[in-house]
Amino acid sequence: MAEEWAKKNNVKFPPINAEEQFKKYGMKELYVFRHPTDPSCPIVMHFVMVNLTFREESAPGKKLIKCLMQTLLRAIAEVRGLYL
Repeated sequence: MAEEWAKKNNVKFPPINAEEQFKKYGMKELYVFRHPTDPSCPIVMHFVMVNLTFREESAPGKKLIKCLMQTLLRAIAEVRGLYL
């Protein structure tokens, strides 16, 4: 859906091969897609909802908001490192 919107509105969109990502990394909470050669292309971050309790806890007793913030901060640090 997002890729279709981007095409209709002439917005750059990174190549995404979800099947390849799943085979390479398995199930993750967050997938980051970036264009391999175009730093001006927007970065797409996809948060996967894997089950009903995922909305409240990332693991038994671990509140989701803290884990999501840690994941997001790691992703931002990774992206910043690529384009410095």
